[in-house]
Amino acid sequence: MKNPLFLNTGIFGNFPVELKLEASKAADFDLVEVRREDCEAIAGGAREISRICAGLDLGIASVMVLRDAVGIPRDMVQAKRAEALAMFEIALELGTDCVQVPSNALANADRRWADDDFRWLAEEAGRRSLRVAYEALSWAKLDRPLVEAHSRVARLGAANVGIELDLFHHFVHGSSQEDLDAVSIDNIFQIQLSDLPADIDIAGDDALIFAARHRRVLPGDGHFALRGAVSRLRDRGFVGPIGIEVFSDEIREMNPSQVAIDAMRSLACLLA
Repeated sequence: MKNPLFLNTGIFGNFPVELKLEASKAADFDLVEVRREDCEAIAGGAREISRICAGLDLGIASVMVLRDAVGIPRDMVQAKRAEALAMFEIALELGTDCVQVPSNALANADRRWADDDFRWLAEEAGRRSLRVAYEALSWAKLDRPLVEAHSRVARLGAANVGIELDLFHHFVHGSSQEDLDAVSIDNIFQIQLSDLPADIDIAGDDALIFAARHRRVLPGDGHFALRGAVSRLRDRGFVGPIGIEVFSDEIREMNPSQVAIDAMRSLACLLA
């Protein structure tokens, strides 16, 4: 079975949202991951993006990103939960059923409340027929390793909660293909792909964050074992969406059409 292929709109530079969506469709992507910032940048917001995508026959894999919503310091709970409910409304207006939630990167993340926060997210999302895709962020203060994020998902045991598997965050700390075997295929909602040159400085969280947001490259242009990892996951039965999430200052300067074509070429090569 063919995995649906998506492109994250964060790969593009400061271009009109319409151009990003049209370029993604022209390069033969099935889906896009839409950023909340895209919804804020276009007249008509999320509903207009939904209308454009429907006209292009382009699906929306998920909306990103609801930060620091699991393990919330108690003085921030009310504001963060209001933000979560607003994010769920954006997802409904977009017409996607999936919201990305990375693990908490706040210095004062409170582990004691993490399961309660996660349960609240699952229940509120479920009331709206939405799913929560939990991502193990490589500089998080809570659930940084994939195995910890997966344990939290498995412990909750809710059908609408799973893993957003960003292989950048998995490989950047030296984890292996074999380490992925600890994650249940049924708990993986989507797989995000990007690469990193071996000579990029990632010593310390500040350097890692800078590299993640400015220096990523397309799959195959770096040193991560992406081909083997994806093959391993597909062989185990993963049939969900696979796509490109690359944040690069250099790529953001390029024409959107060429960016999308290059992204599809790298993805097709990796999956071949």
